[in-house]
Amino acid sequence: MTREEYLKQRNELMNAIDVLIGCGQIDEANAKMAEVEVLDGQYEAERTARANAEALRQTGCVAPEPVRNILDIAGEQAVSDNGAAVEPENAIYERAFYNYMTGRSLTVDEQNVFDRINEPLRNSTQTVEDHQILVPESTVQTIWMEMERLHPIIADVGMTHVPGDIKIIKDDDSAGTDAEWITETDTPSDEAINTSVVELNGHELVKSITISWKLKKMSMADFLNYIAKKIARKMGNALAAGFVVGKGTPGESDSHKAQPLGIVTALEKEVSTPQVVTYSTSDALTFKKVTEAFAKIKSGYISGAAIYSNNKTIWETLANMMDGNDRPYFVPDPTSGGVGRMFGLVVKEESAMPDGAALIGCPAEGYTANVNENITMYTEDHVKARTTDYMGYAIIDGTVLDTKAFALVKKS
Repeated sequence: MTREEYLKQRNELMNAIDVLIGCGQIDEANAKMAEVEVLDGQYEAERTARANAEALRQTGCVAPEPVRNILDIAGEQAVSDNGAAVEPENAIYERAFYNYMTGRSLTVDEQNVFDRINEPLRNSTQTVEDHQILVPESTVQTIWMEMERLHPIIADVGMTHVPGDIKIIKDDDSAGTDAEWITETDTPSDEAINTSVVELNGHELVKSITISWKLKKMSMADFLNYIAKKIARKMGNALAAGFVVGKGTPGESDSHKAQPLGIVTALEKEVSTPQVVTYSTSDALTFKKVTEAFAKIKSGYISGAAIYSNNKTIWETLANMMDGNDRPYFVPDPTSGGVGRMFGLVVKEESAMPDGAALIGCPAEGYTANVNENITMYTEDHVKARTTDYMGYAIIDGTVLDTKAFALVKKS
């Protein structure tokens, strides 16, 4: 099973356990806990098997895939005519990338691999293509993993990696009729299926960091890790903000830059804001208001949903909601995939959320994003200041597929 399937099944089981415990059905809850342990073991066994299979694949002779990424091809283990192993090109490229980024000289092999892998970028139409460098796959993975660690909304969004603009057909029949039971002489009724097209275009996301020449003396592993985490933090902040409060593609009268359409933005732009529940200083956030928000989410989405709020809102507002016996609804639980649980859902700290707001929903189903061009890097030296600028660059877009997959609770 995939990681997403595993997490979905596990969350459903944990939600069921919370309900059973709340109803006093302890034996049934214990049985569900045993199912969770079995599921965990199954997923871990599958993951171990995949890792072992990959290890065997690296040592064996495997027919090439018909379509492969250039860095995947570079990572293949080559063998010389005399049978001796040759260093994989991805390892050569990683070293060449490090040497180039730190101003060191490249060997002939490194320069050849560096030029060949970056040749597609040299033929692109970017304005500064001569300085655009493909980031090694291991470093790209580190950047994305760090962005997902810092921003759960990035990890939870259904994201594709398709070059160029894409169109997604979505079903708009939220209130269509279901199938019907008929006899042999009956004629089934016809119903048109209403669909619309969502377009994801290329919006440029950039972030530059500046480091001193002294830091460029770090070892290759330390330098690549340092750059990856710096770029991930800055780009991750902007990308998460785009997914949450992004303003979308500007119209003729708008002055903002093109960016993804955020979930909160889409909910607040709807006529009469049907998916928004408000509270205020004089009208406090209550159990009834939260359940009102839950009721706004269409059936089928709640099983994969979570609650997203920033740190201040979680600990000043959500954690202080009490029932009639002064018991908090919020239960701290860092092992759940967030910082706690509330009303059966995981509460996740998302710094991109506005103060006083909580987003309830399922980004994996209700939101879509596409990475038009994965993260590349630009570099520029400043001799007088003895510093170097490193700029991460990517082309990404995102938009809401179904506002009924979300509900927003906010302070008015």
